[in-house]
Amino acid sequence: MHLTFFQRKKRNHFIGEEKEKGFKSHTFSILPKPSFSHAVGMGVFLLLTIGGFAIYALFFSKWARITTISVNGSQFVESEQVLQIAQNAANGKKFLVLPLNSYAMFPAASIIQAEEKAFPRLASVSVSRSFPHIATITVKERQIAGIWCVDQQVGCAFIDSEGVIFESAPSSTQGMLFFLVEDGRAATVPDLGTQVLDAKMYVFLQDLRGSLSQAKIIPARIRIKSNEEVDITFNGSSQSTWDAYFSTQESPQYQARVLARILSEEVGDKQIPLLSYIDMRVKNKVFYKFKDQEPVAPVTQP
Repeated sequence: MHLTFFQRKKRNHFIGEEKEKGFKSHTFSILPKPSFSHAVGMGVFLLLTIGGFAIYALFFSKWARITTISVNGSQFVESEQVLQIAQNAANGKKFLVLPLNSYAMFPAASIIQAEEKAFPRLASVSVSRSFPHIATITVKERQIAGIWCVDQQVGCAFIDSEGVIFESAPSSTQGMLFFLVEDGRAATVPDLGTQVLDAKMYVFLQDLRGSLSQAKIIPARIRIKSNEEVDITFNGSSQSTWDAYFSTQESPQYQARVLARILSEEVGDKQIPLLSYIDMRVKNKVFYKFKDQEPVAPVTQP
C-alpha cells in the first residue's frame, strides 16, 4: 500500500505527537527473556547431573572397581594369606549399597587393622591405590632381635628391636647365640604382638650385653628380676655358674667395666669357678661372695 504525501505527513505528525506526549513504543519477541531464577535452576540441574554421573562412576560403575591387589615386602608371612584377608575385607557393601571394592570405597584402614591382627610378625602395613583398578599392600616384617621367655619351662617367643613378641620360639637356644632374656615380672606369655619390653629396658639390656661381650664376659642367661634389677648368669669352668646383679638405674657400660675389673683384680681367674655372685646394685660399692663362704667386704668403686 502506498501513502500519499498528505497521508505520510499526517502519520509523521501523529508519531511526533506520541513522542511529545510521552508515549513509548514497544518491541515484542516471540521467545521470552530467561529470568535469573531460571538460569540458577538450569545450573543446579547441570551440577546434579554431572555429580550423579561422577558418583555412579566412582561408586557403582565396574569401570572404577579394584580388580588387582598385589602384596609387597612379605618374606616369612605368606603373600597369599595377606591377599586373602584384603579380598575378604573388600568383599561387601557399606550401608548395604556402596560396594567396598570400588576405587572410592576401598577399605584401606580396615585391611591394615585386619592384617596386623592376623599377623603379629608384621611391624607395619600400608595400602595404596592406582586409579582405577589397582591396589598395593606393602608390609614390613619384624626382625628377630632375641628371645623373650617367662620361664624356659613355661614358654618363649621371638622379640624384635621394639620389645614386641611376634612368634613362638624354642627355649633351648643359649644367650651366646641369641639375645635370650627371662622376664621374672611376667607369669604367662601374653598374646603375640604385645610389647613386653619398653624402650628403656630393651636399650639397657642390649647395651649391657654388648659391653659384657666386649669385655669377653659372655652371658649365659639374662633375667629381669624387676624394673630396677637385672641378674645375669655366667658359665664358669667345670660346669660351674655364677651370677652378677646389676641396677637398671646405673650405666650398663660402667657396670660392665667394674665387673671386669673385679674379676681381674679381686677374684682372679683361678677363683672364678668358686664364685657365687657379684652384686653391683649399690652405687659405688661392689659385694661378692664365694660358694660356701661369707660375703667378702664390699669393694668401693669410684
